[in-house]
Amino acid sequence: MKVTEMGILRWMCGHTRLDRIRNEVIRDKMDVISVEDKMREVRLRWFGHVKRRGTNAPVRRCARLALRANREVGAKPKKYWGETIRQDMALLRLTEDMIRNRKGKKVHTYKREAISNPINSRTDPASSN
Repeated sequence: MKVTEMGILRWMCGHTRLDRIRNEVIRDKMDVISVEDKMREVRLRWFGHVKRRGTNAPVRRCARLALRANREVGAKPKKYWGETIRQDMALLRLTEDMIRNRKGKKVHTYKREAISNPINSRTDPASSN
């Protein structure tokens, strides 16, 4: 997924891999976040929606279903939605209460947060005129 995303961003900038431009430079130039981060934001938003629903709502009943371990011997266990949510919450240091609270700080990743990097620091385009 990351390879395809970077290929698209390079194409949009008019660069190829042969130009040997780092991924971070292209991301800064396009001022975008990764698809992975955006997917994480959407997953956590859906999780908050599910948790705010009543316990008898169909979506909550589906979340309570017990999953049987039907896997082949020696096979890697399947990754379920709950596991992914727990990993996302741990990565962003969030709790379930923070996600349920609609009035609190929202987890948005619309634009890439500026990282203080002295080598690739961006300047304000309005000040350069």
